[in-house]
Amino acid sequence: MWLNSKNNDKQKNIYVFILIIYFASSILSKTIWIYSLDTNFEYLLKLVRYFAYIVCMFKILFDNYYFKDLWKMAIILMFILVAGYFSASTLLFTYIFIFVSSYKIEKKTIIICSVSMQFLMWLIIVISSQIGLNEDYIFDVGTRNRHSLGFTWTTTPAVFLFFMSLEYMYLRKKRIKNIEYIIILIMSYVLYHLTNARFTFGLSVIATVCFWLLNNTKFFLLFIKKLRFIWILMPVIITVFSYSIHRYYEIGNWMWEKFDNLLSGRLKLGNSAVEQYGIKLFGQPIEWITHSYQAKEGVYNYVDCSYLQILIQYGVVFLGICLGMYTYILLKSTREEDYHLCGCILVILIFCITEPFLLNLTFNPFPLLAVSYLGERKKK
Repeated sequence: MWLNSKNNDKQKNIYVFILIIYFASSILSKTIWIYSLDTNFEYLLKLVRYFAYIVCMFKILFDNYYFKDLWKMAIILMFILVAGYFSASTLLFTYIFIFVSSYKIEKKTIIICSVSMQFLMWLIIVISSQIGLNEDYIFDVGTRNRHSLGFTWTTTPAVFLFFMSLEYMYLRKKRIKNIEYIIILIMSYVLYHLTNARFTFGLSVIATVCFWLLNNTKFFLLFIKKLRFIWILMPVIITVFSYSIHRYYEIGNWMWEKFDNLLSGRLKLGNSAVEQYGIKLFGQPIEWITHSYQAKEGVYNYVDCSYLQILIQYGVVFLGICLGMYTYILLKSTREEDYHLCGCILVILIFCITEPFLLNLTFNPFPLLAVSYLGERKKK
């Protein structure tokens, strides 16, 4: 038992090291520094991430796996590899290492390490942009005047704060004080004022209020418990809803046009993507053209909706795997009555109707908890 505990501590330390260097390099790659510093800087960051993947390989090789978990993971990984091949995406291949190395790592460890590195890097980047060490590029000058705060896109700092707030409220749970809620709301408003990230700010306020109600009112907790079966179905329900509003959007229909204007043209772009690319079982290679600092030239075609983007680029099977992970986390969290985690997942699912962060580990580490739960299940 002592040797087993010692080995677990060693594996945990290796994993923490992996996340530290992964988050540092991934977050820095989203800053204007990759353009303003030496051209080798971006290449160096990529090397650091590949070093993290190599360390992941060693952890994976020396981990102890339970047979029932091993064959399930093997089947899922096979489908992910097929989706990666058909979509010509290296991202799926590299994500495999981060996901599998999360096996038997405690949920709390994953979230603490993630939010710590995110906040540290976020703080360095934002402060550097205000003291002249990084560029605070302003998008939409003369109209919305949206600050980038050192990142390559204006909503990035607000989205980071959104996920950090969820992670922080999840970790603090019932120990969180009212002053902490107020600080989160003030920071969210300041970022909204600077970046004009309206939906991110609105959902941040709603999430903060819901967490306060969860901690301070019995009625809200009872409401969450009563509907736990519905929460487990939410990944599928939200996916069907997201696909439907994009697929059946009608150009020229005044109601759809108003709804689309409210969503900054996302419905029209999603509808065009479905018409142009169609839906494949295992995905297809697509080059997304989006707005950012020194963005690629071309016709803007980016689909912000996570569910639709994954469905078009990575296929039906991979989207099913993603939904399975979120469903599994909701199932486990409701069974354990961990409604703070359940709340975080539900907020993320709603957020990803209009934002592409359902499986973006740099912002959103919560999908890793699905693999963490596998190992945790056997410890009890």
